[in-house]
Amino acid sequence: MNELSHRSKILLMVVLAIANQTVQRAISFGEFQKLFEDRLMAIGRCHDLLVE
Repeated sequence: MNELSHRSKILLMVVLAIANQTVQRAISFGEFQKLFEDRLMAIGRCHDLLVE
């Protein structure tokens, strides 16, 4: 359980870092939402490639 907790916290910190980087570039909430979603989807695609 400790390992699962540790890994979950790391994942949340990655998401927070992506959000912080995205908000610095967005000029509106709509743009932030689109950029943030695109970045998370890109990470998901990278993960799929690594698993393959």
